[in-house]
Amino acid sequence: MCLSETWVEEKGWEKVRNKLPKDYIWETRWAERRNKKGRAIGGMLMGIRKEMKIEKDKEVKNREGIITKKVWIGEEWWRIVGVYVNNNLEKKLEELREWMKEKEEGVRVVIGGDFNARTGEGGGCVRGEEEEIEEKKSRK
Repeated sequence: MCLSETWVEEKGWEKVRNKLPKDYIWETRWAERRNKKGRAIGGMLMGIRKEMKIEKDKEVKNREGIITKKVWIGEEWWRIVGVYVNNNLEKKLEELREWMKEKEEGVRVVIGGDFNARTGEGGGCVRGEEEEIEEKKSRK
């Protein structure tokens, strides 16, 4: 299980941890404050059930907005990757491409998360050409 935009900072972790299911091991990426005022932004949590076999942490590159764990599911290893993109989607996708080039032999990968992808121009609604033409005719 991977949660994004948790707003959890290291100093508030114990309070949050007490409210989370106890039968999970929790991996964290702390939210960061960009200014002294206001709340912290970002933050991620990944929960892996305690009964699952988890690879001991080697030095895995955990970049900002990416959290990852390697677990044994069924008869094979899986790399679970949680992603949170808060502003630069293209940069984050490039980081993921580079990371995937270093793929591990015999390990399946699942990538999920909040990519904050936008459709249309300027974040607006996407409409078909036919709808636009009909709307223009009705305005006349």
